Amino acid sequence: MTAVAVDDLTFRYAGGGFALRVPQLRLRAGEKVACIGPSGSGKTTLVNLLAGVAVPERGEVRLDDVAVSRLDDAARRALRRSRVGLLFQELELLDYLSALDNILLPFHLAGRRAVTPERRASARALAESVGIAGLLARRPQQLSQGERQRVAMCRALVTEPGLLLCDEPTGNLDPTTANSVLDLLFAEVARRGATLLMVTHDHGLLPRFDRVVDMATLRVPA
Repeated sequence: MTAVAVDDLTFRYAGGGFALRVPQLRLRAGEKVACIGPSGSGKTTLVNLLAGVAVPERGEVRLDDVAVSRLDDAARRALRRSRVGLLFQELELLDYLSALDNILLPFHLAGRRAVTPERRASARALAESVGIAGLLARRPQQLSQGERQRVAMCRALVTEPGLLLCDEPTGNLDPTTANSVLDLLFAEVARRGATLLMVTHDHGLLPRFDRVVDMATLRVPA
């Protein structure tokens, strides 16, 4: 079953300069895929297009049965909240929120009624599974970098997304902490049967993935 389908995609930033063209990309449901390539090759742009943060000039991006590239801004935001988990090197945790409320942020953004007791319980259970259950009352500045990354991971997973998009999520971590975080991430993705696309510069991680997508061969001249 195909979880992500890209066809004849072309994207250009306003004002010219960088352009990305991808004739075709498929991600199977439950597949763990690494995305590699030099800086400036379009890895982050591809992630943004798959998430509906950016919209292609031409072509189509589909998540399961939804043509993301045809949705308006509000519909794309709703789709991200419900079906896509995002995890980045810059964690973008909110310093004025506790770790628990940072995890619950996708529901806070959907409206006060979305933060139900059941979802709070689910967030706590997820935090327990990654070893930060005792830290949920703390603010991000009171946590180590590895602990903050686990909070961000829980935030990406709390909506039970079918697709998880990660852009260098362990780039700021030391090797031991990075491997620990990846172990937890892969375990949670496998438990949910989610599809994972992770941008990485660390080629030592590639054997852990089902497949590697190289931007050098994926994209063509625009």
